[in-house]
Amino acid sequence: RISEELQRTNRIVNSLEEIMIPRMKKTIKKIEEKLEEELVEEFIRVKEAREIIRRKR
Repeated sequence: RISEELQRTNRIVNSLEEIMIPRMKKTIKKIEEKLEEELVEEFIRVKEAREIIRRKR
C-alpha cells in the first residue's frame, strides 16, 4: 500500500518536473515578453503625445 502511494507520488512529481513546470515557465516567458512589448509601445505613445502637445503650444 505504501509502495503504491510512493509510486503514485513519484509519477506526479515526475509529471510536474518534466511537463508542467517547463510548460509554465514557457507561458511565464511569453507573458513577460508581451508585457515588455506593451510597455515599450505605451512609452512610444506617451512620447508621441507629448511631442504633439509641445508642438501645439
